Amino acid sequence: MIVKISNGLRGYHGIINYHDKKVQEGRGEVITSSFGYIKKTEVINYFKDIAKMNKSVKNKGHDIPFSFNYADKISDDKFKIIANDYLNEMGFSGHPYIIYKHNDKEHQHYHVVVSNVDDLGKFNNRMRSFYKKDSQRLSRELEVKYDLVVTEYNRKEKSESLRLVNATKYSLQKTIIKALDDETLRPILSEHTKDIESLLFKEDLNNEHLEALLGSSYEPILKLLENTGTLKKTYKSQLLDILEQGLEKSNSVNQYEDLIKNAGLYVRFVKGKNQYVYGIKDQEKDIFYYYNEDKLPERFSAKNLYHGPEIKNVSDKQQKQYIKSIVNKAIKQSDSIDNFSKFLKNRNIETLFHKNAAGIYGVSFTTLNVTNSNTFKASEVNRDLSWNKIVQQLESNTKIDKEYHFEDNDSLNAQEDNSLQLNNFIPNVTNYDTKRNKHEDEELHTKNKRNKNLKR
Repeated sequence: MIVKISNGLRGYHGIINYHDKKVQEGRGEVITSSFGYIKKTEVINYFKDIAKMNKSVKNKGHDIPFSFNYADKISDDKFKIIANDYLNEMGFSGHPYIIYKHNDKEHQHYHVVVSNVDDLGKFNNRMRSFYKKDSQRLSRELEVKYDLVVTEYNRKEKSESLRLVNATKYSLQKTIIKALDDETLRPILSEHTKDIESLLFKEDLNNEHLEALLGSSYEPILKLLENTGTLKKTYKSQLLDILEQGLEKSNSVNQYEDLIKNAGLYVRFVKGKNQYVYGIKDQEKDIFYYYNEDKLPERFSAKNLYHGPEIKNVSDKQQKQYIKSIVNKAIKQSDSIDNFSKFLKNRNIETLFHKNAAGIYGVSFTTLNVTNSNTFKASEVNRDLSWNKIVQQLESNTKIDKEYHFEDNDSLNAQEDNSLQLNNFIPNVTNYDTKRNKHEDEELHTKNKRNKNLKR
């Protein structure tokens, strides 16, 4: 069961019109509503009246698509029970909702439209932060509770285009809107986006929610945008690519700065604040976009470049949690054993391969830069993490070519200041998660991560 909760609805006209159109065309039906109304106008007016009870709330509600495996035999009555459990656990108890069923895909899927404000005008505080992670965790629990097929996230099931979108953190919604202004692309795109046109221009749609709304049109749109060069990396993602390769090729801070400058980046060390400011140029507009180091991964900070990662004391439980998180990413983003090891080393994890006459039969992991570092077998980190599964996934992955390459610079090597050499420059990572504030970074011991673990 895959649940893709929306960012938040600014209003109800667009989403209710979208679902009602499918009902009118015989591609959907209303299963139930908590307030008794099922006609479009009545539903919209009811949600609007509830929203007026708390005018300070900007995100009025959520559209939550539920998709099931073809092997799951879900009746409408059973889904009502599942949806009720999900809403209650997500803090929506007492909040008005309506359930739609769509019949225009090869597998069963439902949409639950729910208000962020309950019948008394109270806002659901669970929707303020981390609700997408809560939703994913709860989905796995409900799969077990209701004997559903357990969802396994496998990179090979995603197209190259989808991997490109995820790797660059690009807003597909903004890309589609921009492409619709192109006279050549508009006729083709309109055929795929006509059902959600009002939502495209009025709501904030994340990539996952947009995928659920577009259905079978999602992949063709991605391929069209990629083939026409419309789907491009964000400037921040391009900047990270250059910084990564600069870090890989350099042996000193001076060389690192020279390399990224030669690649077209702006770089400045602000002595008063002891931090870096980086910039990348928009060639079309002839302007620079600037990023302070605190908006980027910590490896590019002045503190890390000059002094290396901070060494601290970390419990075994925290080490295992960190290793599990990073190994899962490494499996998805690497295409060989060598790249797998480099990815982990990049995130301060050393790999130890266990071998016999037949070859590698297992692997262990050691966290670096901690005072009480321990080595854990893969099975100790995660019972389901076997060496065979790791190998199978690595073989299925397709390597994404890098857009930027540096020329070797012998003159820079000759001028290298040995006193500034760094001991732990880390190899390049093809795809880097730029959401440092919400997800793991290469530093294991951030205060935010420790607090987050305590909350869990």
